[in-house]
Amino acid sequence: MHSAPLVMNADQADPARLAHSGHSVSLRFCLIAGLAFFTWLTGATLRPGVNAGESDLLSPFQRERLGLVEAWQRQLAVPAGRQSIVDQRILVHGTRPVTVVEVVKEGATTVATDVNMTDAEGDEQAPSPILELTPPPKPETLLARWIIDPLAVSGLDQAEAERLARNEIRRWKRRGITGVTQIRQAPIVRIYTLCDDGTVECRDAETGELIWITRVGDRDYGYASLSANDDFVAVVNGGQLLKLDAINGDEIESIRMSHISVTDMVQCGHYAVVPGADARISCYPFSGPIPDKFEERVSGTCLERPSVGVDALKLAWATKNGYVYVIDMTGTPNVHFRLNIDGIVTGTIAAAPDRRFFLGADSGQIYGVQATRDGQVIWSRPTGEPIYDAPVFTSERVLFRSEYGNLMCVSAESGLGVWDQTVGNVATVTAVLGDQIFATTLSGALMVVSLDDGSVMARMNGTRIATPFFNRKTDRIYLINDRGTVQCLHAPGADLPSFIDPVMVNFDQLKAADETPAEEPASTQPSKPAGDPFNPDAADPFGAGGGAGVDPFGGDAGNMADPFAPAGGDDPFGGADPFGN
Repeated sequence: MHSAPLVMNADQADPARLAHSGHSVSLRFCLIAGLAFFTWLTGATLRPGVNAGESDLLSPFQRERLGLVEAWQRQLAVPAGRQSIVDQRILVHGTRPVTVVEVVKEGATTVATDVNMTDAEGDEQAPSPILELTPPPKPETLLARWIIDPLAVSGLDQAEAERLARNEIRRWKRRGITGVTQIRQAPIVRIYTLCDDGTVECRDAETGELIWITRVGDRDYGYASLSANDDFVAVVNGGQLLKLDAINGDEIESIRMSHISVTDMVQCGHYAVVPGADARISCYPFSGPIPDKFEERVSGTCLERPSVGVDALKLAWATKNGYVYVIDMTGTPNVHFRLNIDGIVTGTIAAAPDRRFFLGADSGQIYGVQATRDGQVIWSRPTGEPIYDAPVFTSERVLFRSEYGNLMCVSAESGLGVWDQTVGNVATVTAVLGDQIFATTLSGALMVVSLDDGSVMARMNGTRIATPFFNRKTDRIYLINDRGTVQCLHAPGADLPSFIDPVMVNFDQLKAADETPAEEPASTQPSKPAGDPFNPDAADPFGAGGGAGVDPFGGDAGNMADPFAPAGGDDPFGGADPFGN
């Protein structure tokens, strides 16, 4: 339906209509004047498209005050703003890297590079070894950079990027600066968003560029959650589990679930793990040679999305009956152990390297657990305040926010407090960048807290910022306002992301590493003596050389001579007749 024209031609003018139009103009003028007077009287500020009380993104002045730089700002494909978002996840694709072509000052190249190196004249040198997650050069040594994403629409190919790099080297040489080209790899970081109308979109988390967008399932059945790994994206739509291609968003198959999902699912190893309503954990095969699904009944319904281990295929979750389960996802899933804790864990369990998990209960008790075969409680101590939120692990420290809004910091090794006192008036932890904690206050303002001592470094009072999207993967801050606009922020000079946790590599490699038997302690494996007659590899206990298959009496087991024969092999009875005959 087309709207009526706002401007009339001269031959369409009508006296009655013009008179009515004049009254309308006068009425609109009075309304605008009254609104302007009310704005001046109350001191309110009105902006186009912003409702009263609506949160917004950080302005240039606010970003400068907080020491942040805006990387990008994009509008998501949401039908009714932020309230249409059902689930949103950030994934670091450890097995699908982008190629980074950089021009740096001579002598400032990183230790590990890959593909090739070129000198100041652009001549190719010998290839260097490829190493993953090569650290980026220092900002003061970086002269130019091109990122080659094979899935991005506006990306360059490597040949064109290298040509631009050679031109850049020549320009800097005219200024008296010698530059070299280095080519390295960095993991792809994606943002996946699921909306209540079935729209699923994938964006580059570093540029905001739209990679693909699709609509799946039936909106009449509703959408519960979204998860992703290096190869597939999973969406829960009613009783169906939809499997999408992570590269282009094409729907591959639909799997009918046997139980209704009660909380968000995750993907771990070859499985998509869905917590069921009847205290079941259902694991649906998504890739690899696994033919059948796996189900395990536990004590109590899962309360929050299970947490995937950082450097091992372990899965941890809590139930309403006060138990914490850890399941091993290498090969066929099996439950490692069940931990009975004091209270109920309502927040997501925080994963950390070395198979560690950290959690807090509503009783005020906090725990550090290591996912060994039998389960090991590293430490446990009371805080005196109920804990409902998910803890945050960073730099071998764990942040816990109590229900009273107090933020505490403890050592990941001992569980003892690091700060002299807690930080109050904290609603959520938005991100941790280096030694700075970005959090929101109970009134919706933004504050910056020092990770070292807990002192408040900055506070933006009177400003209700957009909803923070906590990023546990990289050193980026993501804010989403009510209209569905995303703002990505980072520290000055951090043009490429730094990864908070080790990047999850291909789970087949993790499986091989996890199945390698650990070396037993020396006390449990006594060394065999050199002359052990029951050790086939031991030396001859009777002094003969050799090992297995060697005659213990010193002869050759394969061609043993007569031990009673004299030298030369003569017949011992072939000599002179002993009876004189």
